[in-house]
Parts: sequence; structure tokens; C-alpha cells
Amino acid sequence: MAEAFQERRQSRPFRILYISLEGFIQRFILRKSGAVDAPKRKARATSAAAATPPAGEKGQPWKCGVTQLDEQNEHLFKAIRQYQVDLKAGGDRATDGVLAFLEVHMEGHLALEEAYLEQVQYPGLVEHRGAHRAFVNQLHAFSDRRATGDPGVSLELPQLLFAWLREHVLREDTAWSEFAKANRRRAARAAALGE
Repeated sequence: MAEAFQERRQSRPFRILYISLEGFIQRFILRKSGAVDAPKRKARATSAAAATPPAGEKGQPWKCGVTQLDEQNEHLFKAIRQYQVDLKAGGDRATDGVLAFLEVHMEGHLALEEAYLEQVQYPGLVEHRGAHRAFVNQLHAFSDRRATGDPGVSLELPQLLFAWLREHVLREDTAWSEFAKANRRRAARAAALGE
């Protein structure tokens, strides 16, 4: 018994397991039980593209059906993935690059999204716009902190990004997307009936 205890106390090398962003979202954010786990050691040689479901499948809950917005979200996810890779490689400078990208990308993306929500007359537009402004203000605050040399930004920014993905992209954006899709279906039915 004492031998087993000593064996457990031996130091072991730390291992980082890779899990795709889609797998992370499914498993830890949406908390789906059948989510993709981290690949086994031997299966690591397989490409990451094989683990990613094709566009438009249910495996990508952030798809809203508006091509330009979906493409922009994909671009955002790729930037976040690259930021993760750079941070793991010890690239603290990656924070400066991703903050610059996010500030520019989010301003354009959020403006386009809000224009679309006005077009479809989304009833929660005012609250949604407020969430966008709060997020952009947080990004600006992180940039200001980074400019003063605050090292905590590199630790806190990934948390902010995953909270944004979980709360806004996967929940709030899904709500307006469902609203817009229901409106399109109603309009198509009305057109088919000649109303």
C-alpha cells in the first residue's frame, strides 16, 4: 500500500493535450456529453481538418445562415486558434497582434451584424447592441492595459474571448439567428401561398 502511494507522488512530466476549438465548445461550453474528446496520442498525426465538421452541419452552432457573418466568425475563430497556439509556444507578443486584430475585426463585424438585425427587425436589438458595445469597450480596456505593460492581459484575454464565444456567439447570436430563420420561413410560406 505504501508503495502505491509513493508511486503516485512521483513527479510526472506535464502534458498538454490538443483539443480543437469546436471540440472545446461542444464539451466545455455547451456541455454536450457526446462531444469530441482530445485525440489519443497515436491518432495525433491525423489532420485537424478531419476533426472539423463541414460548414453548415449541426456541429457548428454559430452558423447563422448569413454568409458574410458566418465567414467573419470563421475568421475570428481562426485568429483565436492561432492566438492559442502562439501563447502555448510562449509568444507573449501574440497578445498585441490579436488585440489589434480583434479591435478592427469586431468593429466591422458587429456593425454588419447590427445592420442585419435592423433589417430583420429583431426585437432584442437594443440589448444586443449594448452587449456589443460592452465587449468592444473591454477590448479597448485590454489594449490600454497592455500599452502600460500589464502582463495580466495575456492571461485574462483568453478568458474574455471564451466567455464571449460561450455567452454571446453561442447563445445570443443563436437567438437572433433563429428569429431571422423563422421570419424567412414565414415569408417563404406566404410567398408560396400568394399572400
